[in-house]
Amino acid sequence: MVDAKSFDSLLQFLDTDRELAGIRYEQIRRRLIRLFEWRGVNEPEDLADQTIDRVSRRLSEGVELRSGNSFAYFAGVAHLVYKEALRQQARALNVESMLRYAFTQPEPSNEADSRVREVLSQLSPTDLQLLRRYYQDRGATESKIEEIALDFGVSSTSAAQRIEEVSNGLISSTEAEIIQGPERSSSILTLDVIDIRLYRALIGNPDLLHALHWRTFERLLADILETFGYEIELHQGTKDGGIDIVAVKHEDAFGHHKYILQAKRWNKKVGVEPVRQILFLHDHMRATKSCLATTATFTRGAWDLSQQYSWQLDLRDHNGLYEWIYAAAKLKV
Repeated sequence: MVDAKSFDSLLQFLDTDRELAGIRYEQIRRRLIRLFEWRGVNEPEDLADQTIDRVSRRLSEGVELRSGNSFAYFAGVAHLVYKEALRQQARALNVESMLRYAFTQPEPSNEADSRVREVLSQLSPTDLQLLRRYYQDRGATESKIEEIALDFGVSSTSAAQRIEEVSNGLISSTEAEIIQGPERSSSILTLDVIDIRLYRALIGNPDLLHALHWRTFERLLADILETFGYEIELHQGTKDGGIDIVAVKHEDAFGHHKYILQAKRWNKKVGVEPVRQILFLHDHMRATKSCLATTATFTRGAWDLSQQYSWQLDLRDHNGLYEWIYAAAKLKV
């Protein structure tokens, strides 16, 4: 349970007005609960409270959030809480019972069950059929092993040994799959169409943002700005350098707005030089506002420089991008 000092730090971070901070707190908690519900956990309220407690303690310890994005930071901590919950679940689960359930029930009951089925899909057809017979028939009586062996044209000893080998391998693979999840993959995801399914996948797994192909990342940013009401020109350019997106919005009250964006799908921190570059392009292209967006984060020097041009420049790191992703997803549903 978080102490009073940490909770006060949280409320102060959310809003200097105590009443508004309380409202914001309840909004964030509800969104966290929905996030954990979407992931299929058993106790979403408890995990939401754990997430808030951790953020509160970090704030009381002096952690500074530079992106100005409160919920994305909560969501990042929630992802860590979720992974820890999966580890605890894997330790507590009888994986053999889960395998039996997967072979006897047509639909997965939760995310862990879905991961079990993903592991099963990687078996050879023969091994899959062998285990299906074993688990559907609920166990290893001697007569049942003999019956399975006869059907597969092998000896009872060979059948029993193969069932044990494959089962042990499955149990290890299933535990790893439940604990680590799909985010351990380093593959690059390329998509030609950006729709709500990608947004949901990104919300469910924040690490997926790093797996997007650079062009898919640019298309995602363009789709976000289009969802926000901008007309988009997505440049047919190179991997990097220059402006990737020009977004224009026409408003009767305030006139035309020209927003230029440069995307950096990097794993390393973005330093001062790209910030200087986009500031030059901002003046050259007579933009109303410019944005430098990255899947990573920025060096302290880059943040400090951007603060001197806060009216002209917006830096969006991984957490800042998730503020956009959540907002755009909400508008799409």
